Parts: sequence; structure tokens; C-alpha cells
Amino acid sequence: MKLKFLKVLKETYIPVLIVVAFLMVSMVFKSDETLSKSEIEAIDNYKKIIEQNQQTIERGDIDHQIKIDGKKVYLYSESGQVLLETTVNDWEENKDSYIKDLNLLK
Repeated sequence: MKLKFLKVLKETYIPVLIVVAFLMVSMVFKSDETLSKSEIEAIDNYKKIIEQNQQTIERGDIDHQIKIDGKKVYLYSESGQVLLETTVNDWEENKDSYIKDLNLLK
């Protein structure tokens, strides 16, 4: 009786337990590879902030770079000189007139 039980245990239960343990471990590692919804949103927000802070307006072969640093907006020439320094609110309200006045369009 004891030998029969050990044989059944060895042939059926132990392999099933090994497979179940393997599946549980693989599920844990798989969940670590996928990003959660909040992590994806945080990455998307970070990308938006970077895009807002690093805009480029081209005029011919001269690049003007706009950097938004907190509450200030800076417009730099190709040589790195500050062409314009203003607040974010003023920039958003008057962006088109600044671009026109500084002749930044192609």
C-alpha cells in the first residue's frame, strides 16, 4: 500500500506541482516585463514635457531653439544668443506675433 502511494505520488503529483510552480514563476516575471497603466501615463507625460521644452523653429538653414524653463520661455539663435525672454503665458498668447516679428518662419 505504501509503495503504491509513493509510486502515484512520484508519477502524477510531483510533475504537476513542478509544472504549476514553473507557471507561477513565469507569470511573476512576465508581469514585471509589462508596464502598468500608470507607468505608461507617466512616460507619456514625460515625453510631452520634453517636447514642450524643446521646440525648434527653422528659418532657412538657421535653427532657433525655444526652451521653456519653469515659468520663463527663452528663444535662442543658432549661435546660442538669447533673442527673446518672456513668460510662458505671454509666449502662449503672443507666439504668432513673436514668430512674425522675429522673422522666424521660412
